[in-house]
Amino acid sequence: MLQCVRNIVADCRGAAIIEAAFVLPMVIALLLGVATFGQWFMIAHTMQQAADEAARAAVAGLNDDDRKTMVSQSVAHSLAVASGVDPKLVSTASKRSGDYYTVTVTYQTRQNKALTIGIVPLPLDPISRQSTVKLMYL
Repeated sequence: MLQCVRNIVADCRGAAIIEAAFVLPMVIALLLGVATFGQWFMIAHTMQQAADEAARAAVAGLNDDDRKTMVSQSVAHSLAVASGVDPKLVSTASKRSGDYYTVTVTYQTRQNKALTIGIVPLPLDPISRQSTVKLMYL
């Protein structure tokens, strides 16, 4: 009987599948977490790029209404060429303060299903990025 128990304990067949059963779920969760965080950072970078381009476009405006139109068009163009960003979840605000013009672009992350799958906790507050330019007068 003791010899039979020793043979069972010493038998290593199937050990790899048991180890894989323990490790594989953690590896999959880690990879999905990296992919989700990567998407969040890509969206944040896209929002900053859109705000920067819109602020630069606003410099060419003749008045504030013209600048707001240019900002809207610039943000729409930036989002059209960006992948993974739903333009319906983006809002744009712009304001003038003296000689400075600020553009704010906000993305509602709570409504993006890919970011709310719950594998890893993400900062689910809206991603809000802004850019400010100095208006030049000749």
